[in-house]
Amino acid sequence: MRGLLVCLVICVSVTATAKAAGGAYLCIGDHAVGFSFDNNSKQWIETSFKPHKYIVRKAKPSEFNNNAENRPNLWIVEEFGEKLPVAFCDDGFKGNFLDCKLFLHFEMNRQNMRFNTWYLIGYVDDLEIDPKSKKWRKAPEGSDTPYMEIGKCSPV
Repeated sequence: MRGLLVCLVICVSVTATAKAAGGAYLCIGDHAVGFSFDNNSKQWIETSFKPHKYIVRKAKPSEFNNNAENRPNLWIVEEFGEKLPVAFCDDGFKGNFLDCKLFLHFEMNRQNMRFNTWYLIGYVDDLEIDPKSKKWRKAPEGSDTPYMEIGKCSPV
């Protein structure tokens, strides 16, 4: 019974978001793979990650940044349950394809309802912002983990 209630709450909130934004998709990852740093061997190793869930939706005018006078095709990708976007899709759908970037790169095909995403931070770049000084500093090896994910979407 509790599982049914949780599912109902999720469906209602996703549907409300979709109606408010003029359309949306729920994208659920099937597989996520990448690399993590093994502190014992001091080597990067292949690993699997828990797949994510994303909401892909058309942005509301109130969400446009200050530099966007007229962006009718702006779409946003949010990790399910989070409020900050992980990617912006500045050009909207081109045919059936959506291409989005920010912290991660997210691509979606609304014809076959597949998506892939990749997050490349943590291997080539080795910088992070120091929380005290707010300046860039060298990050500890393995402090972030690059990955790629694939999955399927459905309209909500």
